[in-house]
Amino acid sequence: MQYTFPHDLIQAQAAWYETYRQLADPAVGAAGTAAHRRRLQQLSVRIAAHPYWRTPAGATPSARMALKNLVRPHTGTGTTAGHLTDTQTHLTRAARNRVTDHGEAPSVRELAAAVGLSSTSSVAYELKRMKTLGVVVETRGHRRADRCPHCGP
Repeated sequence: MQYTFPHDLIQAQAAWYETYRQLADPAVGAAGTAAHRRRLQQLSVRIAAHPYWRTPAGATPSARMALKNLVRPHTGTGTTAGHLTDTQTHLTRAARNRVTDHGEAPSVRELAAAVGLSSTSSVAYELKRMKTLGVVVETRGHRRADRCPHCGP
């Protein structure tokens, strides 16, 4: 399905990714961390409370994923070949498919099964590496304080 997102919603999502990328940068230091976290919270509220999500087109989890997929390549934090390994790309796709198909984040075990990894610790390792690149994959059972609240249940 094709979605037509309002320009201000696209801008807010792009700003969220950019702020998250800056927060993940070790050079920011402790002083910048609090400011970036506040900014993430403000942007998260702006995105989650946007009127678009109350329309029929915006009321589905796939609409939220479509917005993310639209914005990620423009922010430099997306899943481009230069940033992620094949395994990380497969993990990202598996997580997106789970959210799109079932409306919820996958468990680490589900991700492991989807990409053919035999160990959940291997998935955890890859997810940690991806986070350093600014790519956060939400998993069921591990709610992160820095996660985007409009990413789904």
